[in-house]
Amino acid sequence: MVSKRAKILVAFGAIVLVVVLAVALFDWNILRGAAARYVREKTGRAFAINGDLNVKLSMTPLIEIHDVILGNAPWGTQARMAEVARVAFRIDLRELFSGRIVLPYLELSEPTILLETNAENIGNWQFTQNSKDSAADPSIGELRINKGRVGFRPSERHTAINLAFNSDAAGQTGAASVLRFSGEGFLRNQPFSLAGRGESLLSLQEAGDSYRINVSARAGNTEVIFQGALVPFKLETIDGQLKLSGKDLSDLYPMIPTALPWTPPYSIAGRLIRDGEKWTLQKFTGKVGDSDLSGDFSVDRSVRRPSVVANLVSRRLSYTDLGGFVGAVPGGETLGKSPEQQRQAAQQAATGRVFSSHPYNLERLRAGDADVRFRGEQVIASGEWPLDNFSTHLRLQEGELKFLPLDFGVAGGHIVANLTLDARKDVIRTSGDATVRNLELKRMLPKLKSGQGSAGKFGGRFKLATAGNSIAEMAGAANGELALMMAGGQMSTVALLLSNIDLANVAATLLFGEKNALVRCVVVSATARDGIVVPNHFVADTSEVNIRGEGKIDLRNERYDLTLTPDSKRMSVLALRGPIAVGGTFKNPNVGPVTGPLATRAGTALALAAINPFLALVPLFDPGDAPDSNCAGLIQSAKKNVSQKAVPKPAPTRRPNSKR
Repeated sequence: MVSKRAKILVAFGAIVLVVVLAVALFDWNILRGAAARYVREKTGRAFAINGDLNVKLSMTPLIEIHDVILGNAPWGTQARMAEVARVAFRIDLRELFSGRIVLPYLELSEPTILLETNAENIGNWQFTQNSKDSAADPSIGELRINKGRVGFRPSERHTAINLAFNSDAAGQTGAASVLRFSGEGFLRNQPFSLAGRGESLLSLQEAGDSYRINVSARAGNTEVIFQGALVPFKLETIDGQLKLSGKDLSDLYPMIPTALPWTPPYSIAGRLIRDGEKWTLQKFTGKVGDSDLSGDFSVDRSVRRPSVVANLVSRRLSYTDLGGFVGAVPGGETLGKSPEQQRQAAQQAATGRVFSSHPYNLERLRAGDADVRFRGEQVIASGEWPLDNFSTHLRLQEGELKFLPLDFGVAGGHIVANLTLDARKDVIRTSGDATVRNLELKRMLPKLKSGQGSAGKFGGRFKLATAGNSIAEMAGAANGELALMMAGGQMSTVALLLSNIDLANVAATLLFGEKNALVRCVVVSATARDGIVVPNHFVADTSEVNIRGEGKIDLRNERYDLTLTPDSKRMSVLALRGPIAVGGTFKNPNVGPVTGPLATRAGTALALAAINPFLALVPLFDPGDAPDSNCAGLIQSAKKNVSQKAVPKPAPTRRPNSKR
């Protein structure tokens, strides 16, 4: 007879068997509807499980859900925000009984996610208030993602990013997996690609957590490498090391919202920090063309107009790298010019002109404000350019660009200019006032340097007013006043005698030794009207010769038309005498004796030689009776012209041009 206890055990076993069979045979798909309703309630979005829902029981049961779909925000461009082929996770039942959701393992297979923002910069990943219940946020132990895809579509037009990513297996027990990604897209219509690696997404379980990432990206000719931390989606804080390289810094517009000039290829590196809407590249170093560059650079987008502030230093500055400031292709023969620079260089070479016709970009000059200090401690110049150093304080505000001042160290002295470019209208209006101080003649004109090397120093001033959207247009419309003066000093006697083609005294000087020629004064005073520069005074008065100049310089057509007439102060029996003509174009000037008077004297000498050889010297005789100039009066007149004469406003240019 079966005991009562045995009957109870049999009954309990039967119940357990029934429960086990019921669970084993249970169709878990029945729960799909309830699960979908729960997610919809928490997110405020459409949610569906279109595939099977399977459960493998244990104290941490494995739950598998297939073909999961999450709806997009009402304003989204597509109906679905996310699709996942398979979601697999384990849940800790013991923790669940205590009110905590703990997922020891979560795996997403083939997730496809669309992230986008609307015009108010609200992301579709921001759900309803119910989804922000922190008590419902699960704790995840291990996360794996297989063959994931993410698309990012910000509200800003012409920008899109598509990423593919996978989780690497953790290298050791308890270690988080690494997320690797690669992708491509468009950034303001410019194609780009990127690749990198980041921490496990588990590091983002707390809102606002920073996320460590290493990423390299290329957009057009620009390459970026970043290693540091950021807060995804909001990106309100970024801190890390940035390496930036490319063919032209101006390609960074509009990320840098101001008119950067053309530059040669560059490579810089520094610490990138974002604090709210302010971006700072701290203590960066690098090269731009053949010049080194270092300093601090920041962009502030929190103000009404984006603002750039920079303090830059170049300890070794190549003057050819500054060409972009005047619309020229910079960098000399540096390889790696951008396609746009190559086209402009070819066009400029075909014209045979020196002044660039490349227009400044009015849109960029008006896009934002800037306050930039730049200092070039040593200027490397080819040929005989006597540049020493360069510095400026640049301010751009509401489309008006000012250099306060622009300081060139030249030939031991300085040219200090206050220059304004007003780009608020369709044609840039430019005005300037510059002072020339202590320029050494021996460095400005080394061929006139005396044997002992001493020479005088130039000083002066010029004023300018012009209009145009390129340097060529500005030159062709230029109005201005110029005065350059030097009193005292010494020059090469041989060079001065050759200006008069005084063969007899040159031979004597070379035979018995050169003595310095004393300079009484050099005065150049000129007026520019509509691009034509005409000398008011052009005098170089020395102990050997008094040289006067006349003619014009055509800035619009880039041509010289000057005549230098020397008058000797030393008697000579064999002097062909001048004058000297300076002609040709700015790119291909020519300097030489005016052939007419020389031919006349030579022909006369030959004719007289046929009568008597000694008579041949008559047309070549120079009594050397040139008078001294009134140096004090010339200097006073030149100073008066430039200080008292008003520079008229330039006439409007015929063809406004604001496109790059």
